Amino acid sequence: MDLMMNILTSLISQAAVLVALMSFIGLIAQKAPFERVMTGTLKTFLGFLVMSQGGTIITGMLNPLNEIMMEAFHIQGVIPVNEAISAIAAEQFGTQMALIAFFGLILNMILARITRFKYIFLSGHHTIFMGALTSVMLSALGLEPVVVVVIGTIIVGVLSVITPAISMPFMRKVTGGDTIAMGHWATTSYVVAGFAGKLLGGDPETTSTEKLEFPKWMSFFREPVLLMGIGVFLVTVISCIFAGAPFVAKYAGDTNMVVWAFIQGFTFSAGVTVILTGVRMILAELVPAFKGIAEKIVPDAIPALDCPTVFTFAPNAVLVGFFAYTIGQLIAFFIFLQLGMTVIVPTLLHSFFMGGTAAVFGNATGGKRGAFFGALIAGILNNILCSMLFPVFGSLGFSGTTFADTDFSIIGLLIYSIGKMFGLA
Repeated sequence: MDLMMNILTSLISQAAVLVALMSFIGLIAQKAPFERVMTGTLKTFLGFLVMSQGGTIITGMLNPLNEIMMEAFHIQGVIPVNEAISAIAAEQFGTQMALIAFFGLILNMILARITRFKYIFLSGHHTIFMGALTSVMLSALGLEPVVVVVIGTIIVGVLSVITPAISMPFMRKVTGGDTIAMGHWATTSYVVAGFAGKLLGGDPETTSTEKLEFPKWMSFFREPVLLMGIGVFLVTVISCIFAGAPFVAKYAGDTNMVVWAFIQGFTFSAGVTVILTGVRMILAELVPAFKGIAEKIVPDAIPALDCPTVFTFAPNAVLVGFFAYTIGQLIAFFIFLQLGMTVIVPTLLHSFFMGGTAAVFGNATGGKRGAFFGALIAGILNNILCSMLFPVFGSLGFSGTTFADTDFSIIGLLIYSIGKMFGLA
């Protein structure tokens, strides 16, 4: 009996097992065939392990980069990546993180059933990321694990129905109906972009970005993983030049520092690719398992989907947003340098996804000018919030990275501020 209890306790304490259990329960509830249950459960388990290994790759790459940036510029440089910080957080808070994501999904369905907000948040990776954020922040306040899971579940469940509702007026303008909602926790920046488009843009009908024509070579900018590798390479090589070859040699050894920087840049991309592969494996099994249940519980449910779902409605806006968001990040970067704040390194991955989505929202309310200013403001806002949140994570031992999207930063700062108010932070 003791042996069985030991095995059971060891299994339940593993985040990968808990996430796999979510798929198992969902598939059993749908009366899926035995082979489907086994395949879905084990693929989810494997996906979580793959995601964790990607976090290890990125951590190994970020630590020397952070040291080099400190030597070069005497600043704390941070590359915000949700996948990286979540994978790192899972090592310490994996159990709470998995339980919050699991019960948060259930609470989402309950709230969609009993309230007028009929949104089912199907961007499962963001649910996992918010589980990571809340588990870290609430645990840092000294709360018991059970309390952390309860409060984290409430936060995730409520946000899952509230954020799609907040962005829905703009989503209707983008999609022309109520068929899908926004299920991505950078919603605050998208809503800000929508308002910016309305205030600073023109007539969306006559000045839409979709009337613009771009040259064919610019399709290169639609490859986010390559852009990310190039972006991190540029940051690394500039930092190496200013730090000097003797200092860089501590990490690069006999390898030429430019070559080493190039390898580091694409090692970062490789790590993110591994993480994304793991996340996709999890979602491919987890989302269908819960979607079937959700449709039975909430007959009029509106699916809240990841941000790239809006790209097809205004593909030209995505390119406009990429450039405008990058400019916004650079503006914030130089503001941080002048103020001596934590410097958020501009990331082309976010320029593509968040900048592109912000521009689609801005285009829907203000045409091409709305798309540009909407993405520009979103880039500045997001990086300022990331810079404000990072010192909290840095004090907890998380160096080199933080959460990337506005809603994560806002929720993290709110948890910290409320904890401080009650003497817990």
